[in-house]
Amino acid sequence: MKDKKRIPILDRFAAVLSYLLRLLFPPKCAVCGDLLLKEGELCPECLALWESARREKCPVCQKTARGCTCRTFHMLDTDMIGERRMTALAFYERFGSEKARDKAVLRLVYAVKTSDDRAAVRLCARELSAQILRTMMLDGEKPEEWKITYPPRSSSRKKKYGFDHGRVLSQLISRYTGIELENTLENTGERAQKSLNSLERMENAESSYRLREGVVPKGKYIIADDIITTGATVNTAAKILKRGGAEEVYPVCIARAKKKKRKLRRPSDRPWFKSK
Repeated sequence: MKDKKRIPILDRFAAVLSYLLRLLFPPKCAVCGDLLLKEGELCPECLALWESARREKCPVCQKTARGCTCRTFHMLDTDMIGERRMTALAFYERFGSEKARDKAVLRLVYAVKTSDDRAAVRLCARELSAQILRTMMLDGEKPEEWKITYPPRSSSRKKKYGFDHGRVLSQLISRYTGIELENTLENTGERAQKSLNSLERMENAESSYRLREGVVPKGKYIIADDIITTGATVNTAAKILKRGGAEEVYPVCIARAKKKKRKLRRPSDRPWFKSK
């Protein structure tokens, strides 16, 4: 009887405490920083931009990011689930797009990387987890047969921001999906990938990552990253894991670079030839 009486009191106390904390530390939009008037991580304007970005289609395969079948430049050693080469939430333009939705995607990823507030990473992890489970269900994969891992941040970046965003993202995905988290890799490099060109990214990734001491990868792995541009980081991680004994490595990310549609030139000897 005592327990039954105490539970509502504790619930009321938690509700009052939550209300007071909300008054003292009002939540802000993870993208623009405006105060939130309702529950959630994004304000109505940024939420609309994020949903618009998620509906954007690949110019090559005409599918959204979560269903895109196109391969990035360096992703040769990763594996597929069905027709999908990776699971992503949205596309982004590599070279300084002025579109509001592209800016919203990059600001959200930046918040995941740098913000002490976990609102952005909770949003991304929750939506990414739902998409991972959906992908596995559609293709007959069993989540319990997989593990989740991530390419860790360099020690200098962890020191600068105080946390490893890849680990936080993977921990939340593990919690939401029930897939076991395993820390398999370590980063000994110091150069950031974003400042490098395509070939430099691959060289930097290959010299930066290695298996953690004593780790022997077994089975199937999901490797989670915040953003995939050329695929150099996840491809290097896949090679290392497979060399160590992993069977399959499937990449997931918040945002991926959009593949450009190549235009076919009309041959001079065939003026009737039309590019599609």
